[in-house]
Amino acid sequence: MSFNFLSMIWLGLSALAMLTGISTFLGAVAVAGWWLARWLGLLPAHNRLSFTVERLLAHFRQSKASPHLRKWYTWEFPTRPGLSRRLPGSRFFTELWVNRQRYIHYQGRPRQLSPNHFDSYVTLSTPEIEMLAGQLAQLGQNQQLSAYEQLCNTLAFVQQNIRYTDDLCLETGRLIEYPKYPLETLVEKKGDCEDQSILAAALLAAMGYEVALLILPIHVALGVAGFDNRPGSRVVHRANGVRYLYTETTAANWLPGEVPLEFRGYLSSGQFEVLPVKSNNSLTRP
Repeated sequence: MSFNFLSMIWLGLSALAMLTGISTFLGAVAVAGWWLARWLGLLPAHNRLSFTVERLLAHFRQSKASPHLRKWYTWEFPTRPGLSRRLPGSRFFTELWVNRQRYIHYQGRPRQLSPNHFDSYVTLSTPEIEMLAGQLAQLGQNQQLSAYEQLCNTLAFVQQNIRYTDDLCLETGRLIEYPKYPLETLVEKKGDCEDQSILAAALLAAMGYEVALLILPIHVALGVAGFDNRPGSRVVHRANGVRYLYTETTAANWLPGEVPLEFRGYLSSGQFEVLPVKSNNSLTRP
């Protein structure tokens, strides 16, 4: 390569930096370098840097006229002592394309405000929930997760991707109980205890787990049947005698069977209702 050609490239880059500003110029060079590294195969597609850059680019490319919403999710497999092993590369990434009109449709659907009917939110099947459940199930197979580890991984997905927020009335700013459909929670990435529990129940039911919603006086949690060999707090459905492992969805690092201190009194005194969820999907759990 001749000296004159290199000089022309240098002058061109200098002029671009002067015209666009140094920060914009450096950003463009960084993105161009990233694309070149991807093209040459030097940077894996599932690298954390790749995920972050693609997420930023998608944000700018996504048009409001697009029929789909592109959502990104990242989470870490829990590494608490209650689990038997640490997975290599335990941070996971996935993306989901959500039909925009379906999301708008669910935003306008009537609400079942009574906690005794929250299970109806779980049983409404949507393609996006089934697709995400399939992705999580496939990830579990690739990582050779046991049924319990798959449960913990799906729980971690909800705990780490859905930010806990109270329901506020837009007009008055006061707290209200406004349960969301699982698709809304996935798109908005925020919700309170019933929203997070409903989403987790929908995903696990689609994966073949037997689940229930646990309705406490001031809280909603998740119940998962089975795993009798695992320690932890359980509740019993009085009608059929099924035992459900108490599962907290509102904050990271809670494993199935662990109950926050402020809710233990309700369980010990029997102040809860169990709403079993019927699985209407065919995915088989590991």
